[in-house]
Amino acid sequence: MHFLSPSETTNKHHLEVKRPRASKPKVRSGCKTCKARRIKCDEVRPACHRCSKFGRICGGYETDLTSEKKKTEAPKSRTRLLLPKSKWLGEEVPLGPTSMLYDNDQDYYYFLKFCSKTARELTGVFDSPLWNRIILQASHHHAYIRHAVIAIGSLAEGIRTSLLNEPQRARLPGTLPFGATSRITEQEFAIWHYHKFLEGCRKALIAGSQSTRLTLIVSFLIICAETLQWNHHPALSHVWSGMDLLEEWMSHQLDSRRPLLPGISSPAPDIIEDQIFQHVRLLEVEGAWLCDPRPKEYHERLRLEGSETIQEMPEKFSDLHEAKLFLDLIIRRTHHFIGAVRPGKTGRSATPPELENPGLRTHFDELEPFDGLYEGSVENLQAEQSLYAYDITHWCCAFKTLFRSKALTARDSLASQLLKIRANTMMILLHGELATTEMVYDRFLPEFQEIVSLARSFLNHPEIENVLPEGGFSASPGVIYPLRLVADKCRDGTIRRQAISLLRSRPWREGSWWSLSLAQIGNWLMRVEEDGLDLANGEVVPEWARARLISVDFRQTENGRFGTTICIRGVGETVEIKTAEWKYSLVPNVEDYGTEE
Repeated sequence: MHFLSPSETTNKHHLEVKRPRASKPKVRSGCKTCKARRIKCDEVRPACHRCSKFGRICGGYETDLTSEKKKTEAPKSRTRLLLPKSKWLGEEVPLGPTSMLYDNDQDYYYFLKFCSKTARELTGVFDSPLWNRIILQASHHHAYIRHAVIAIGSLAEGIRTSLLNEPQRARLPGTLPFGATSRITEQEFAIWHYHKFLEGCRKALIAGSQSTRLTLIVSFLIICAETLQWNHHPALSHVWSGMDLLEEWMSHQLDSRRPLLPGISSPAPDIIEDQIFQHVRLLEVEGAWLCDPRPKEYHERLRLEGSETIQEMPEKFSDLHEAKLFLDLIIRRTHHFIGAVRPGKTGRSATPPELENPGLRTHFDELEPFDGLYEGSVENLQAEQSLYAYDITHWCCAFKTLFRSKALTARDSLASQLLKIRANTMMILLHGELATTEMVYDRFLPEFQEIVSLARSFLNHPEIENVLPEGGFSASPGVIYPLRLVADKCRDGTIRRQAISLLRSRPWREGSWWSLSLAQIGNWLMRVEEDGLDLANGEVVPEWARARLISVDFRQTENGRFGTTICIRGVGETVEIKTAEWKYSLVPNVEDYGTEE
């Protein structure tokens, strides 16, 4: 399979921005995009050829009624406001596209499935136009993007039925070139459309018609489709490629433009919207929790990104959107600080060769415990750690009034709970990842307890089925990773078992994380640590028995999908390596873990 890389793209937009343009009379006809750029439009409908030729999104044509209304309206300010953000409502996107765009009823069915269900699940609890407007607009103007939308709609539905042990829907072949008259599954249908999407991507690259913006949209679709198919390696490779492409584009824009809010806003939102810019940054951090191949110098450069914006953080947030943008920036900066101090956690193999297996290796810790931050002349690092901790504390104070508000809608209530969970998780990671002993996690029992309590409320909320139904898939960070942190690092038996119970209460996925697999891993770690112990109620696991998860390997064989976990138990001379192998199960059963060594 061919994967896109930044080197294969051409960036024409920044060159167009810098090129001086002669003054011309105001364009009063043509599409909205050409009028805004003050160039002649060929007025081809539904999308003009000039926009299509240069990889732009054609804004369409105004009706006479709209034109007359604009004449009577007062001129609007050209100042671009980031906050507060007006909410975009899903029903504004026409869900009835012309049937001429689709070869058969199956394509149309799964496109509508994406519009009405999949896009909402991918977005999660926060309103965002990325999946339900930006990508849908791109699919209207580019047929190969439409293939990806149809494939993701079908894949999401197929994965949901698999996780819920429901029979897959059979579909007639129609015009699909399967060379058979038998019915096909949702999976086969989706793979065919996905291959058509990749074929269209290659043609667009060869023709040079794929802008930086469109290439980033393509990378989002590939990451989503590959993750839905459990192919985490290609998904992660496109996360890093997308980040490199954005960095290259920004290096040209920042010479002449300054973002409204550095670290949050796009430097050129007329070329690449804030939502695309923010999603690339979000994917970078989420991917790094699984595997971080970036060197120390990369993290060192980005750990202070957006410092001016952090200094302007309000004492009290006005809405959830504002709170989320600042928290995303704080989490990203803290992640880069940890990466700059602990560059060894790179996702590369650190286990003996006999334990190696083909497939994805997710790397969580080193064989040797960390010994760098609290020893020697590192007072400056401790001071920096305190500054990042202060940013999180400052955010929590600014969020307190909004979090306790009784006026939140059901959906906003879910969003506020998730933000508080993520803030607690980052505070624990900031101190735990840079500690020399596992005992440091005992200081955060209140935070562990609050994560579990809020996650329980989140998963039991009546609105959750409309946001992330059982068997659903979200492209946004949620509660799986925070619950995984509790299951791995909280040594209070009651809180730990509650976290594992929530993970196995229902099958659902958030990015690369799968609730049931992390419940299995957490349950195994707990059994390893408590082996041979007789803990009374309220007692925690002693240091000599605590285990650090080193890595988890995933591989696909003809007999199914398997995982191998490796951890180290103990400290000093009592250290021992523990491994276990288990087979993926699509039912909530973590007690049957598999074979251990």
